[in-house]
Amino acid sequence: MFRMDSGPGPLWCTPTRRRSVAVVVTVLLVVLALASPPGGAQTSADSPSPSIGSQSDSQSGPPVTTPGQRARTEAEIDLTRASQEQVLNEIERLRTQIADQGAVADAARSRAAAAAAASAEAQGRADVAAANAMRNRSQFQSYVTESFIRPPSQELLTLLAVSAVRDDSHVVGMVRSVAEGRQRRVEAFAAEQRDAETARDTAERARAAADSERGAAERAQADLEQGVRDQQALAAALEDRLERQLAEIEALRELDEQAAQELAEAQAAARAAATAAGVSPGQSAGAISTVAAGPPVGPGEITTVRGIPIHQSIAANLEALLAAAAADGVPLSGSGYRSSDRQVQLRRAHCGATPFDVYEKPSSQCSPPTARPGRSMHERGLAVDFRNCSVRTTACYRWLAANAARYGLLNLPSEPWHWSVNGR
Repeated sequence: MFRMDSGPGPLWCTPTRRRSVAVVVTVLLVVLALASPPGGAQTSADSPSPSIGSQSDSQSGPPVTTPGQRARTEAEIDLTRASQEQVLNEIERLRTQIADQGAVADAARSRAAAAAAASAEAQGRADVAAANAMRNRSQFQSYVTESFIRPPSQELLTLLAVSAVRDDSHVVGMVRSVAEGRQRRVEAFAAEQRDAETARDTAERARAAADSERGAAERAQADLEQGVRDQQALAAALEDRLERQLAEIEALRELDEQAAQELAEAQAAARAAATAAGVSPGQSAGAISTVAAGPPVGPGEITTVRGIPIHQSIAANLEALLAAAAADGVPLSGSGYRSSDRQVQLRRAHCGATPFDVYEKPSSQCSPPTARPGRSMHERGLAVDFRNCSVRTTACYRWLAANAARYGLLNLPSEPWHWSVNGR
């Protein structure tokens, strides 16, 4: 206890020393305030930290094909009715699309791998920083506990009691040195906590960036797979088109040799373009079409209208059409129904003798390519090939284009001479 009278007392209780003690107590209060664990490290909003995830935003890859774009193969073109130019354009478009989607998928996978590596590296740094912070927190807590159990004021007061220490400024300097040392330890601990927070935030952003890039890679791969399915669908549709043309060529040779030759050349060009683009009609199970013109008809269902054998269900309409064309000065003739028997014979000769060979094997796998039976509307008696109608500039085609629909016949755009009840 301090003596309050003016009488003599211990050296450390003189007025001068009491002022020094007051200074010591004040400084120690500051030290203890600083020694309390930090309330929390600065958030990333207050102190910007390296951003790994931001790289993903600024270095976006090529645009990914949308589902709407993927639907173009089915929505834009009907290969059965398309012109030769449209078929070749579609083959090239799909080839380019597959190549582009493959490049997008490769780039997306590379970005995803890089982001995953960056995330793993950032997480490793965060784990090290967290371990350091935890170890230093334990040490700091021991240090604070020791400070309360054995406060530095005892050491300072002991020094003040030494008669050799009589200079107030020297005492203050000693107190300040102790306080600054403790403050440095507190600041070092707080910095380690902030470093751990920063590393954790960076790892979280890196992980989010890796998740984003992985999602982009998955979408790009899905687009590529959809493109491959589109290609397979194109192969199947092209097989149908080419096979129907094969059957048409056989029948057309008797009607118009030149038109048959032109159709054969167009078919060969389409098949070559498809093969060059990686679209191989009939070369895979997915490309084997089962689309047929319809059930076969019996001889009793066929009648003849002005020399054209046709199914009896459209005989009256065909008679009216031929009469109207003749009245307008455009006499028409042609061929209609043809039996599938001849096609069966050709398939056995060109494709094989088993039922699969005759009725199911893709035409492109035969030598020479030969259409399967039942693929033509002619085999149902529901189509007519008109003579002198091989191009759209002929009087035959112009008259039919203007009038045939009124009689229930529609044109297959790729073949000006071919008219049927469904345009196929």
